[in-house]
Amino acid sequence: MQMTAPNLPSFSGYVFESMVTIRQTLWRLVEVVVLFHALTMPAVAQTDEPASEHCPVTKSEKPGGWIENDVLGVHVPSDGTFTFTPGGPGFVDADGAVGIKWPWVRFVPGQLNVGGQRIDEEAPTARAYIPGGYGEVGFQSMYLVFPTAGCWEITGGVAGKSITFTVLIAVEGDGPEWRFNGPPRGWRVTTDWR
Repeated sequence: MQMTAPNLPSFSGYVFESMVTIRQTLWRLVEVVVLFHALTMPAVAQTDEPASEHCPVTKSEKPGGWIENDVLGVHVPSDGTFTFTPGGPGFVDADGAVGIKWPWVRFVPGQLNVGGQRIDEEAPTARAYIPGGYGEVGFQSMYLVFPTAGCWEITGGVAGKSITFTVLIAVEGDGPEWRFNGPPRGWRVTTDWR
């Protein structure tokens, strides 16, 4: 009598299908979080003027303003510009830099690192204040902190791969009313994606 193996899915096929399901579930979760954030936060000031011709801002063609690759997804403003206004969202840090909560999604396990540089003038590097507690994969909220207004290239990385976007930052008046004194104890501070 000849024995034959049962017709079972291959392990690699199972892993691929599971990863697709996890990714779809993560995006549904992100959509819910972004919608909740949009409904509960004051409107983000975006200028009526187009981004500077000297700032090649990143714009998303996806609903909700997301860009992604195989390891990371990140939200970008719909017109590529974010303006910090008095009474608006965000904060002014102890050194005068302006910052805002910025959502990311990790599609692969690993620690997110984010940083950036101003590309239209010399300035100190942008930094990220990253809290713990988000696990190794999935949604990761953090504060993105810009030392000055201007054209910023921001890069986030995980597992040796990265995604980059460009955003034009403007500050009206003294910026947001919330004053911040650096990250709370235990938060990571990154200035580079590596």
